[in-house]
Amino acid sequence: MQTFDLLWQSRTKVLALAACLLALAFVSAACSGAVDVRFTPSGVEVEQADGSKAYTPYDNIKSVSGYEHIPDRLAPNLVPTATPIPPVLPPSEYSLTVHQPTLNGVAHGSISPGPGTHSYLAGSLASITAYPRQGYRVGSWGLDCQGAAGNTCTVTMNGDKAANANIVRDHSVDVQTYTVTAQASANGRIEPATQTVEELSTVTLTAIPNSGYGAGAWGGGCSGQYGETCTLHVNGNKTVSVSFDQLPALQWHETTGTLEDVNGRPTYNWTVACPSNDPNNKRAAAGTVIGRVEARDPDGRVTPTYDLSGGTKNGADINATTGVITLDREFDCGSRPFHNGGTAYAATTDGRTSVAGFDFRIGPYTGPEDTTADPNNAAPTFGGVGYNADAGRYEFTVTEGTVNVGTITATDADASDSITNYVKTGSDGPDFELLRSNNVKTGEFRFRVTPDFDNPHDANGDNEYWFEIKAYSGTGSRALTATVTVKVTVTQ
Repeated sequence: MQTFDLLWQSRTKVLALAACLLALAFVSAACSGAVDVRFTPSGVEVEQADGSKAYTPYDNIKSVSGYEHIPDRLAPNLVPTATPIPPVLPPSEYSLTVHQPTLNGVAHGSISPGPGTHSYLAGSLASITAYPRQGYRVGSWGLDCQGAAGNTCTVTMNGDKAANANIVRDHSVDVQTYTVTAQASANGRIEPATQTVEELSTVTLTAIPNSGYGAGAWGGGCSGQYGETCTLHVNGNKTVSVSFDQLPALQWHETTGTLEDVNGRPTYNWTVACPSNDPNNKRAAAGTVIGRVEARDPDGRVTPTYDLSGGTKNGADINATTGVITLDREFDCGSRPFHNGGTAYAATTDGRTSVAGFDFRIGPYTGPEDTTADPNNAAPTFGGVGYNADAGRYEFTVTEGTVNVGTITATDADASDSITNYVKTGSDGPDFELLRSNNVKTGEFRFRVTPDFDNPHDANGDNEYWFEIKAYSGTGSRALTATVTVKVTVTQ
């Protein structure tokens, strides 16, 4: 110990100060005023002019990268092989983010410094002042200014900060007011109709269409907006308008069974087998599914709900959401087939309604189509304009905007029999109607709604409409039918 101390005490004060600087990162005492540095077998000792001493063990120094090689008892080797890691200094400045003062999303004044991000020296004070427009005041401060009162907030920049002023109406001061006047077209109204509001207010106007109509385009101060509501920021007297468009009729679509046009009304036909094979108890229980009706909004705006008229339910119930029709009681279907029908109603929230009939049979059905065929009785055949004999179907092409399509021509080779009726079925059948002459369908058909190439109504949305037409001929035991496929293509 004495030998080691004597060795180092013989060094000059210059060497001692150099050693002090080398050990600065590890010795708690500052080098300022140091008069001697002593390397002992276990650490470094720095002596100040006032006689105080600070001591750092070698193990602490060796824990820093670059000093690991220092032997415990060889102080002369205290030379770093790499630059020591410098200490992490605190930032010299921080950022302040200032937000625009608003009320309901509308600016109501200015703020200093302006909206954005600003830099301040670390530890300095930042002052933010809001200047609300006439008739408004600072209700409260938010973010790092929370709790501040009045128009000014001061924050200490000991980190990144943010501030915003919440503006409220000062009802002790009058402000400019403006009038908003609503001008609705026919078939609806706008609420509220006329109102006086304060400058920079935000108002919402609602278009209320009459039954069967929908809100179209807004105009005036609401120009460019669509739908049932308009949001308007008032910075002057405003006049707003809206148009009301008639909504397209609901269309009934085939689901199970068949969908036919009977006297101008779509009618579903279902035949349900008697669910019991017990010869002594052939009954259909309440809840037995008969079929399902489906009405669609061509625009896809709403989904209809369903009901059965009170006077024509005739033993059936309907699910208001799905359109599934079931028996509302038990029926005997063993001694004779049960045959009944009714009327289904579809309604939408925008006031549209539509009616479809339904006809159902439970149990064996022996009608004209089920009789044994007479070998001398020929079924109807098809031909005429638009008939493709090779494909066995009709093919028509019309340009958009054309309503009339063509005629299905069925004939019966038997002179005693004539064509008695045409009925259309298939996914796109509801898009067309069969025309009548003297209350008898002629086979001529047309679109129910004028076709629009850019807004197709066919099931696939590809402007190709596919459906079937069934032709009836003869009566009684000679009644026969034939079905043909029809393809209608709409072009531009």
